[in-house]
Amino acid sequence: MKNFRKQKAFTLIELLVVVAIIGILAAVGVVAYNGYTENAKASAAKMNHSNVVSYVSAAIAQCKLDPDGKFDVGQGQRAQCSKIYTSEATQIFVGWTQRNKMTNPYNGYGCCGHASNRDPYLGETYIAADGPSNIKIKTNAKKGDSIIVESVTIY
Repeated sequence: MKNFRKQKAFTLIELLVVVAIIGILAAVGVVAYNGYTENAKASAAKMNHSNVVSYVSAAIAQCKLDPDGKFDVGQGQRAQCSKIYTSEATQIFVGWTQRNKMTNPYNGYGCCGHASNRDPYLGETYIAADGPSNIKIKTNAKKGDSIIVESVTIY
């Protein structure tokens, strides 16, 4: 006669319960992770907006103090303050964002442009002349939220 030993193992039901629990935990984790990443992207877009507003305000303030001087446009480059009062100013400001490697948090491309005829796409910041004496900065930070708009007065 053969001597049978009782083998210890998990039953099929026990294994199915464990797999189901792991599946539920994974589903909850993915949903929570997506929420965190969306909020992080919106915060990054708002930070881009804030940085652009601060930079434009500082450049304009510097040029008000010394109209014949120059202002920093990134990576050691400088531009004549007289250009702040031209249509070229918005292109200079967008160039500053590119030289500082500011990106759209939603797609990884450049964060900023200078279109004035439409609202920015998700994650974008637009810098546009708003008449002869204002620079308007608009950002679309989060899908479903309103566009963030700030104006900086040149003079």
